[in-house]
Order: sequence, then structure tokens, then C-alpha cells
Amino acid sequence: MLSEGLFHNVEDLITALNRSQPLPKIYLKSFSIPDDTVDELISSLKENGSLRQIEMTDLEMNCVSFFKLLTTLKDIQTISQVSFISYTLGDELSDTVASFLNNNNNLSAITLSKNDYGEDGFHQIVSALQENRVLSSFTLYGNRDWISEVDLAMVFQKCKSLTEIVLPDNQITHATVDKLSFDLKTNRNLVNIDFSYNQVGDKGCHIIGMALEENKTLKSLSLRCNKITDEGVIALCESLITVNHTLAILDLGENKIGESGIRSLAFALQKNHGLSTISLDENAIDDIGAGFLANMLKFNRVLAKLDVSGNDIGDVGADHFTSCLKKNATLNHINLSFNVIQRYSIQYMAKELQHHNQTLTNIDLDFDDEIMESFITENRRRLVYFYCSKLYSLVGILALKNSENKDLQTWIDIWGKDILTCSRNFESSSESSFFDSDFDDFHFDSDSDSIEESMHEKI
Repeated sequence: MLSEGLFHNVEDLITALNRSQPLPKIYLKSFSIPDDTVDELISSLKENGSLRQIEMTDLEMNCVSFFKLLTTLKDIQTISQVSFISYTLGDELSDTVASFLNNNNNLSAITLSKNDYGEDGFHQIVSALQENRVLSSFTLYGNRDWISEVDLAMVFQKCKSLTEIVLPDNQITHATVDKLSFDLKTNRNLVNIDFSYNQVGDKGCHIIGMALEENKTLKSLSLRCNKITDEGVIALCESLITVNHTLAILDLGENKIGESGIRSLAFALQKNHGLSTISLDENAIDDIGAGFLANMLKFNRVLAKLDVSGNDIGDVGADHFTSCLKKNATLNHINLSFNVIQRYSIQYMAKELQHHNQTLTNIDLDFDDEIMESFITENRRRLVYFYCSKLYSLVGILALKNSENKDLQTWIDIWGKDILTCSRNFESSSESSFFDSDFDDFHFDSDSDSIEESMHEKI
């Protein structure tokens, strides 16, 4: 067994269930459950009174055993969250899932991911959803071939208890969204809708914007990776962003938004009083687009988090943000990592915002040069973060040091003192003492845990 209830074999699971300690979460992933152990597993599940959440992913077991397991789970009333991932359930087992929805009075969230129910099986599940009065979150992920537009519309229209519908990677197109438009417009329960990794496109973006224009309950909308271009964003700005002031979180990452779309978005955000978080990562934003967004920050008084990572923003764009953030008093987190910003611009930004911005607490940046290449590969792109608050800037070098990693040590020797130069002006002597220490005093060839403890003690 690994941490947090993750099991890789049925023997460890049964042993854990039979212990007296509570086991609120169980993650069963990619292992075989032999027929002769199913009854023992079922008995252990029934006797464990602490189970709250169970996730079953790609388990190898025959249909009869799976049916028996599902039948047992539906009668365990302590379970509030359940996930079924990567199964060919068919109509009969889909009926059991539907029965689970009908009989469990505490179920608050269900995830059905990459399964094959068939249209009849999905219809059974949707019918059960309509009768359920406690379920608040419904996730349907990667189920591409059998989703009925009629049934999906019924989920939006009839499932009154749902506050969150998550539908990534289901091949949802603008035609599907059009069928849902009336329900999107009239639904007064949903707080979060996730259409990410579909094919909504510009037409679908326009339909969603019009449908949600007067919605007063939706707080979060994701249209990530939906082949949205400038045209779609402009349409969204003309309806949803300009008129709706209830939506707080908008995710437009991994699309194809360029200069004209960003210009319209920035102009709309100057007048928007609701959006506090916007993700625009991995689009086509260059220095000109960065200029539009930076200028918006001089006027916007609501936006708290902006993600523009993975674009084509360079030193000019970084300078735009540096200049305008001096006049912004609400943004506390900006992600500029994986752009093309050079070292001196990053240093300048840290120095200027250290003295002229009192609200920004997190700037995500990274270095993408030859010195860092092997470090990034070996350490999963652990980045350099600047935490700027009031008149000080804490520089945390989040790296696990391998004593044999010469490239990492070289990077520390070259960059360390220069970065710390930007972080000398502090309000209190206790804070400044951490950075007044010579950088050479920090030896990264010791145990990583002791490094972190030492840094926290000094802070």
C-alpha cells in the first residue's frame, strides 16, 4: 500500500480493511482481483465503518465479481464519493450503477471516466441522476462514443441537486452545446461547469456566452483546449464577460487566442466586476498581447490571479507587466513561467515590484537555458519562485539537490547571488538576516529535508 489509501493488490487492501484504524479513502488501481478473494473483500468492506471515498480504476475481474462488488458498495451508506474508471460495464452493470445512485442517501459526488456503458446503459444512469436528491457533483470524462445529447440535456435540466458538472474529453461540439443552450440559460443551481478538452470551438463559445449572459449562479467555467480562436473570445467578451458579473473563474488555457482576442478580453476586463481568476496559459500571446493585459491591470479592481504561462511573452511584455503592476492593488498571483523572458528582465521585475507593489504575493517564473536543461529534466521542472509581499521578496530555490548533479551546482553558483541582490530591502531585521547570509553558506549536498527545515527556521 502507498500513502493516502492507494492499493496495488487486493491482499494489502483486505489487510487494511480488517485493521481497527479508520480507512476513509480507498484507491484501487490497475490490479487483478481473483474470483476466490472477492467474497473476502466484500466481507471486509461491509465491516469497515469508516469508508467515505472509493476510486476503482482498470481493475481486472470478471463481470459477476464486479457486479457483486458494486451491489455491496451501493449498500454502504457511509460512502459519499465514488469513481468508476476504465470499464466496459454494459447495460446490466450500468443498471447496478444506477441502483447505486438510487439507494445511497449520502452520495455527493460520482465520477464515470473512460467507461463503455452503451447508450441504453447511460440512459439508465441519467434516469437515476434525475431521481437523486443529494448528489452535488457529476463528472463524465473521456466517454466519447455513446453520450446522447438528449440524455446530457436531461442532466442539466432535471438534476436539480447538481452544483457541479464536469465533462472533459467527451467530443462535445458546438452542436451539442446548442442543444444545451436553453438549459444553460435557465439552470439556477450550477456553480461550476467544465467543458475542457472538447471541440466547442468559436461557435460553441458564442452560444455559451449568450446562454450564460444573465446567469446569476455560475461561478466557474472551463473552456480549456476547445480550439477557440480570437473570434470565439471576442464573442464571449460581447456577451458573458461584459454583461455577467457573477462568474469568478474562467479557464481559456490551451486554445489559439492571439492579439485581437486578447485585446477584446483586456478591454472587457477593465469593466468586469466579477472575474477573480483567469487562465490564458498556452495560447498565442506575445508582447503586444501582454501589453493589453498589463494595461488592463491598471483599471481592473477584482482580478486576483492571472495565468499567462507557456506563451510567447518576452522582455518587452515583462516590462509592460512590471510597469502596470506598480499601479495594481488587487492581483496577488501571476504566472509568467515558460515564456521567453530573459534573466535581466526577471531581476528587474523582482526589484521593482519589491518596492512598488504591496499586494502581489506570488510570481511564477522559470529559466529555460542550457544550464537549466538537465536540472529541469532531473527535477521535474522545479522552478524559482518569487514571493513578493509589501516591501520584501522571498526567493525560494525549490530544488532537491543531488550531490552528483554538477549542472545544478553550476546554476546555483552563477545565479544565486545575482537573484539575492534583488532581495535585500526588508522591513524587519529577522527577515533580512536570512538573505544577509552569504549564499555560499548554503550547501546543497546535504539531505533535502534538512535543507528545507533550515530555510524555514531562518525565515
